[in-house]
Amino acid sequence: APFDIPGIGLRALRQKVAHRAIRRAAEVVARERQQTTVNLDKIKHSIEQNCGYRPTTTQIWEGLRSKDLSRTVRNFMWKGIHSAHKVGEYFAKMPEPWRSKKDCPSCGTMESMEHILFACADSGQEDVWQMAGE
Repeated sequence: APFDIPGIGLRALRQKVAHRAIRRAAEVVARERQQTTVNLDKIKHSIEQNCGYRPTTTQIWEGLRSKDLSRTVRNFMWKGIHSAHKVGEYFAKMPEPWRSKKDCPSCGTMESMEHILFACADSGQEDVWQMAGE
């Protein structure tokens, strides 16, 4: 069994030990998605271009867990790394009228977070980046 810890009785089991065992078992089972790997490579490349060093995957995940970021920001970034935001491809798999939501209403390109945040002039990205810089 994945949660079997040899040598520890149920009475002696504490929540902290049980939680660690569950997390370790989940780490072994969970495989990284292909799109996650692609996004992590983009992040590493971008940081290297802008900061002069290339972080490891572990450093990126540890940075994402930082308490300096709000839970909302951490969740947003986690979804971005995993391509889990409900844009573009998400709607492409649905029947109409939802399928038509996959494309950007301004330029007709299939939407992605990269398109919304960096490419499309109509998404208000200039305002967002200006506010982020303040």
